[in-house]
Amino acid sequence: MTEKKKIELEVPKEIYEVGEALGVLLESIAAHKEGGISASEIPAIISESLLGLIAALNGANQIPVEVKEQPVEAIMGALIPVAKGVQKLLK
Repeated sequence: MTEKKKIELEVPKEIYEVGEALGVLLESIAAHKEGGISASEIPAIISESLLGLIAALNGANQIPVEVKEQPVEAIMGALIPVAKGVQKLLK
């Protein structure tokens, strides 16, 4: 096993919430992927994550400011929750 180092990171709120909502969408897809996703399942997948995505996008006007002020933290803030969703999708 490779050595690991735990880090703590503060990230901008608005961009993290968008990444988190996209991660939830990926997790929903993962929960429905067994046996393939039929067209009838798509509305359920979307509705499971839509409210969170709408709420997150309400603060989207702050994202350019967040990226300008903290570019690395903003990228990580969006990437980490999406990566967690991808991880569940790959299981």
